[in-house]
Amino acid sequence: MIRQRGSLGLSLIVLQAWVASDILFLTGLYLSKASLIFLFLRLTPNKLQNKAAWATLGLSTVWVIVSSFMIATNCELNHPWANIAGQCTHMVRNPI
Repeated sequence: MIRQRGSLGLSLIVLQAWVASDILFLTGLYLSKASLIFLFLRLTPNKLQNKAAWATLGLSTVWVIVSSFMIATNCELNHPWANIAGQCTHMVRNPI
């Protein structure tokens, strides 16, 4: 039997899926950056370029962790899928 959900429950599921898709997008972007960096490390014998590649990988790792944390917790550390415009008025500009 399929249980009917109200529009509020369905919109909550959609917003939770949106947050999860944002985090998965960042993870995919990070993995593509990391794979190119590892390819570059494998092909480049220059030590200075290798250090720059490792630094880029480190910064990318920090970036994906911080970005995922920022998406998973919004400004008041409550449900990230809640309406951010109603809670974080200092973060969202009016397009007027």
